[in-house]
Amino acid sequence: MCADRGVPHHVGTVFSTDRHHSGKRRDPAWDLLVEHGTLGVEMEAAGLYAVAAEHGARALCLTTVTDGVAGETDLDSRQREEELLRMAEVALDVLAGC
Repeated sequence: MCADRGVPHHVGTVFSTDRHHSGKRRDPAWDLLVEHGTLGVEMEAAGLYAVAAEHGARALCLTTVTDGVAGETDLDSRQREEELLRMAEVALDVLAGC
């Protein structure tokens, strides 16, 4: 679906945590995530998958990277809006195909 819309995409490991990072870019935990090839950090997917598993439902997490683990991909507000809109369009494509 991303390719159909010309949206760059990656499939890989995303770390899900309920700990909001404080903006400390040199936190040793982030260095370890980068070392292991983690593509991003987010705060909701683990809960989503746990609830889906408990109820026998299907779940999928699509993420848009707005801030890199090491601080190298931070987007400004205009870029965030554009990229999040593109991801919403991809999500709607996915839902339409279910």
